Amino acid sequence: MNAIRLLSASAVLALALGFGTAVAADTDTVSASAKADIITAITVSKTSDLAFGRAAVPTSAGTTTIILSTGNVQSGTADFVSTQTTSNAVFAVSGEGTYAYTPQITVTSAGETGLTLSAMKGKCGAGADQSLTVGSATSLTGCALTAGADTVKVGGTLSIGTGAATGTK
Repeated sequence: MNAIRLLSASAVLALALGFGTAVAADTDTVSASAKADIITAITVSKTSDLAFGRAAVPTSAGTTTIILSTGNVQSGTADFVSTQTTSNAVFAVSGEGTYAYTPQITVTSAGETGLTLSAMKGKCGAGADQSLTVGSATSLTGCALTAGADTVKVGGTLSIGTGAATGTK
């Protein structure tokens, strides 16, 4: 423990008032403790990857679009097949108490021919969807732990063009 020492009041007054004679051997001291409240650091771990589901490569000009909301609700256009399991990208956030935090999310695309990510959304806990910009870091606002825990979810739109190769991407 660190201690802070203070001069006694009479010694300080004697110095401040400029008394000609020194105060007789005053040895009073006062101590104070230095304290800090150390909390658990906020940690983030991945719970699931973003999985849009299944769709066919379009056979004519145009695109197939799969939309996956942050509530894990899937929809799409003509060549969309809704029988595949989907999943938002989900991240578990843990820490202590009800502290606020600001996650920064960067959505990047692997550059697969014929595939385009757009209209990406993210949200903390039960909060509202917030827009994410593909290729740029975006900070989500209004995020806070509840009893030391929260989740961050990411969803968005995947467009599949006629040049897309088949297989899991």
